[in-house]
Amino acid sequence: MNVRSNDRKAQTSAYNRIDRKRVDFVLVDPTSMEVQAVVELDDRSHLREKTVARDEMVDQALSRAGIPIVHYKAQATYHPDHLLAAITKVLVASARS
Repeated sequence: MNVRSNDRKAQTSAYNRIDRKRVDFVLVDPTSMEVQAVVELDDRSHLREKTVARDEMVDQALSRAGIPIVHYKAQATYHPDHLLAAITKVLVASARS
C-alpha cells in the first residue's frame, strides 16, 4: 500500500488520520512475519459515536491494505475454539475474495 504523495499537505493529512491508531492483536505468519489478520476486541466503548467512526476508518485502512479484520466481542474469558472459529471464518472469506 503506497502512502506516499507528492502533495505534502495530503500526505500529512493522511498520516494524521492513522497516527496513533492501534488494534488489539496482529496475527502474523511465524516464518515470514507477514500480517495475516488483525483481531479487534469490541467492548461497549465501541458503541460510542467517536469510536464507531474510528473503527470504520481503521477497517477501511486495513481493507485497503488487504488485511482481514476479526471483530470479536470483548469478554472476561475466551473459549479458544470459539476464537479459532471466528478467525478461521474471516480468513476463509478473505481468501475467497
